[in-house]
Amino acid sequence: IKPANPLYREVVNLKNNLYGKINGTSTISGQGMTSDDIMKSLNGVIVGKITNGKITNSVIFKNISGVLEKFIKLDDITFRDMSMTLRIADQKVFFDEMKMNSDVAGDWFATGSVGFDAGLDMNVNTRLTRAASDKVLSLQNSGKNAVKNLLQGTQFGAVANLLDNAGIPVDAENRITVKIGLGGTITKPSVSFNGFAAGKGTDVSQSRQTPPVKEQVVNQVQNTVNQNREQIESKVTEGANKIEEQIIEKTGVSKEQADKLKNDALKKLKKLF
Repeated sequence: IKPANPLYREVVNLKNNLYGKINGTSTISGQGMTSDDIMKSLNGVIVGKITNGKITNSVIFKNISGVLEKFIKLDDITFRDMSMTLRIADQKVFFDEMKMNSDVAGDWFATGSVGFDAGLDMNVNTRLTRAASDKVLSLQNSGKNAVKNLLQGTQFGAVANLLDNAGIPVDAENRITVKIGLGGTITKPSVSFNGFAAGKGTDVSQSRQTPPVKEQVVNQVQNTVNQNREQIESKVTEGANKIEEQIIEKTGVSKEQADKLKNDALKKLKKLF
């Protein structure tokens, strides 16, 4: 009896999308009088490895390429090896671990599940190649240097060096890992960009998104302000006193009137911090 659920149909269609030398073992059990009963009770583990393979005409990878197009171009993917440990339970296939290594597409790590109804709930980390990472980092560094040059020589010059600590994280090999979320279904997947992972990106369980560069810089500036608040407020007060002296000298107003103008200016200055 052949099962008729959406996932089974897509698995059958894999022969048109996935090529390579396949080795694997499986232990699967289920019981029932009909295919539906058997599928509902299905349990098991599949361990597989594919070498010298290729993925072509994949709807999922086509959608992922839309997220990664700023970093790499994905068409057909050739890979050195792919390994996976799959667990079947509760009418789902759980990807306890899936890895793929490609000279062009980089290293991929995935966990999550695919339901028998073809529903996707996956997290994928794509560790870009060194060449692709260098290209992205070069553009980022050009942008940083342009901003730093604008800040130098201004009252914000002291903040410029904070930009060195902001940006896309890299691992020890100077490679970037992009985090991707997969939802929807196998035939109509939804793909989301979830930021960047630290290190080699093998831990796909991390759900915290890397803050944008702007947010990182703003946070660091705020921390610097907080750490030097006393000094900053002293400078603000000093500036306000100079304002008062200039008001009295140039306008001839009374000290009481000058105090009021000074205090108004002081309030406005302190609001900046």
